[in-house]
Formats: sequence, structure tokens, C-alpha cells
Amino acid sequence: MATANTSLSPHPAITHLAAHLPRKLHLFGYPIAHSVGPYIHTFVAESVGLPWKCTHFETRNLSAVVAAMRAPDFQAGAVTMPFKLPIGTHLDEIDKKVRLIGAVHTINKLPDGKLVGSNTDASGIRDTLAEISSEGRWKPGMVIGVGGASRAAVYALHAELGCSKVYLVNRDPARARQLVDELVKSGYSAAREGVVVLESVKQARSLETPFYAVGCVPNNTPETDGEKTARAIADELFRADRVGAFLDMCFKPRVTQLVEIAEPRGWKTVNGIEVLGLQLLEQWRLWLGDNVPLPASEARSRMRALATGSAALNTSSSTGFSSK
Repeated sequence: MATANTSLSPHPAITHLAAHLPRKLHLFGYPIAHSVGPYIHTFVAESVGLPWKCTHFETRNLSAVVAAMRAPDFQAGAVTMPFKLPIGTHLDEIDKKVRLIGAVHTINKLPDGKLVGSNTDASGIRDTLAEISSEGRWKPGMVIGVGGASRAAVYALHAELGCSKVYLVNRDPARARQLVDELVKSGYSAAREGVVVLESVKQARSLETPFYAVGCVPNNTPETDGEKTARAIADELFRADRVGAFLDMCFKPRVTQLVEIAEPRGWKTVNGIEVLGLQLLEQWRLWLGDNVPLPASEARSRMRALATGSAALNTSSSTGFSSK
């Protein structure tokens, strides 16, 4: 049985029933050993006087994740690949954004023990790009890849940042069209006309330059024909004469191949660490409510500092593309 916490005093605004009890928070995913998120989650917990600790729950095994989140001392969790999509069927409830986007990023345990899944990817992407610039409204946007964050990126650009169209670039255009179909089927019907799947460099050359762009692919050098075509399309649309804002959700390394294409051409770039910082704060609002003052500035500053000091996150890369 959990014992009462005596070393910390929860903030007076916290009304959570487990505020005085040791509780586990987990980051679920693979690979995640490089992630700085759990350290910042623990820092936030301590800052508001909670005896809660966040751990790296690194596994490929979905059954192990389900068992961990059903444990009595589990309180909340963050979810990354490969579990963002399959975890939803193992939760008791999901929120509206999960139903539309399909991916779960946050788990909250309610007082009655129910586990609720939320999507905080979309808000993190929206807020990160909005911090860089507000000029992207009514202009095209671009999403590269169709992984777990891609649905949230499409939704954030089109529904929340007001992009006129969203170009979707992927090594397999058929899979990209499937993502559009899934969004429409889940209730976001605007994706049918609002998302344009790109299949060739020739097609890209005829299009208006996107302003907001989001990368949702690993930092891999293209090998297959499909991967090379997708990279070449992105290379074409990162134009130097009309620059925008590029967010790469990949942050291992912090300077990715896509950043090395966009940044020398004058694009403002930011990596997924900023998204994680904003997501992390949104997660704590979901877990504790809006009335608890969070150490927002210091949490984000610490996350940046940890990422900057991480050798695993700072190895550079080579793209094979010249600046233009």
C-alpha cells in the first residue's frame, strides 16, 4: 500500500486525490532512452509538490505497456511510437481529438480508475509553429511522412493554423492517400479537399510554396526510389525565395537532414524538443487542471538544456542536397 508523502507539500491549488501518494508516470515507446521528457516531468512534479516520478518505459511490447498502465500505482503517461495508434483500443475513453486524429499521446487516470487517452501532439505542433510566426494562415502547409505524428500535423496545420491546403509527402503515396481517407472516416471531412498528396517533383514545381512545414520521418538517408522521390519533393518545396517555418518532429539528432536542407535557405527551423516542452505542459494541465501554476518557463529551459547537452541528440548528418 502506498504511504503518505512527508517530504513534499502539494501546491494548495492541487485537488488531486493522489497528491500525497507516490505515483508512477511513464513515457511509453521505443526507442526512447535518449528522451529528456521523463526528467522534466519529474521536475514539474517536484516543483508543484507531488511525489510522482516519471520513467523511461522502453519496450516494443504493447502487452507490457497495457499491464503497466493498469497497475495500481500508475497515474499518467506519455505515449510515443510505436504505440500512438494501437494504444487507443486499450483505454477506457478517448477524447475528441483522438477520435479525429487517431493517435494517443497522453494518458490520464481518473479518480474512478478509468484511463483516458488524449492527443496533445496537435496543440504542441500548433503552438510551436505559432511561436515562430503567425504568417502561415491562408497559405499552404506541408507535412512530410505519415507516421504517428502526421495526422496531428495535418490537423494542426489545416484545422488550427488555417493553412489553405496541406501538401502530404510520403515515400508511398498510396499510404498517404490512406491517411487522408482515415481522417475523413474519423470525422475530419475537410481533409478530403484540404490535403493534397504529392507524388512527383514535377507536381511540386507547379505548386505555391508552403509556409508552415512539419517533418514526421526518422532521420534516415533515402535509399529506396520512393524515399528518394519524397526527399526530392521536400527539397523542391524548401525554396530560398519564399521562406517559411519548418518544425522537424525528429530530434535525434537535433540537426536533421531536413533541417540541413531548409535552414541554409533561410527557413526558420525548430525541432521536436520545443513541441515536447509545450506538450508536456499541456499534459500537466490535463492531469491537474488549469488552476495549478506550472513552472512553464523553467521546464522548457531545462528541456532545451538537457537536449543541448545530450550527445545522442546532437550528432549532425549529411543530406546530399545542395542549398538553393
